[in-house]
Amino acid sequence: MPTKLPQAWLSSDACGGLRLRMMTNFEFPAMTPSPNPSLVNCDVVIVGGGISGLTLACGLQSLGLQILVVEAQQEQQATERCLRRASPTRAYALSPLTSKIFRDLGLWEQIAPKISHFLRVLLSDADYPHRVEFCPKDLGEAAAYYCAEHEVLMAALQQRVATAANITCWYETQVVELRYGPQTAEVVLESCQGQQRLQSKLVVAADGMNSQIRQQAGIKTNGWAYWQSCITAFIAPEQSHQDIGYERFWTSGPFAILPLPDNRCQWLNCGGYCYG
Repeated sequence: MPTKLPQAWLSSDACGGLRLRMMTNFEFPAMTPSPNPSLVNCDVVIVGGGISGLTLACGLQSLGLQILVVEAQQEQQATERCLRRASPTRAYALSPLTSKIFRDLGLWEQIAPKISHFLRVLLSDADYPHRVEFCPKDLGEAAAYYCAEHEVLMAALQQRVATAANITCWYETQVVELRYGPQTAEVVLESCQGQQRLQSKLVVAADGMNSQIRQQAGIKTNGWAYWQSCITAFIAPEQSHQDIGYERFWTSGPFAILPLPDNRCQWLNCGGYCYG
């Protein structure tokens, strides 16, 4: 029986935000047995086991589809988003609308105690003397904004997919070949255990902004260079940050201070690109 996919989903952008993207509603055809016995059938192959890929997998879980998530890194590397454990991870600014996605997935109670809830957000523009202030009461929400570290979101998502009977995650696995047919795609995966051939009705490119899967499929994008570089750091202020977020838009690029739990902040400063 055909299954209807949701119309909205989550994606990340280059500025560290998680945003809701819209997609066209379409009918998902029922899977038919493969005529080739060497092929393994699944309904959806998601290439990329980061936040976007795992969030999509969790959202599709209730539809009863057989879902495979393919991630090139080790599980711990994907969780930390870095190769060295001592390196700080990335933090994301979450809008109230983005938080609703995690609420709908039943993950918010696990995530909320481990992230910061902004009581105010102060926005200013260059040397203009006035500022705009956002408060929870203005938005009708519990917080004006949120900030979550990568590890917190990944831990909640990985725990959910690990307990889902219809979701499988293959780490340290890469797509080495992908052929699209009129009804299905044939995916060849490679890991330390060798190659595996799959047949899937849908292949999702969740492998980053420079997605190889998207490029191989011939899906074009429009973009341009901002010619900016960004310096970011985790800092611990001497006084309480009071759960207030700051962002100032300079002509050279944005500057932001995002409060985190345990009276820490993520400091970001974007400026003109410098050649080394």
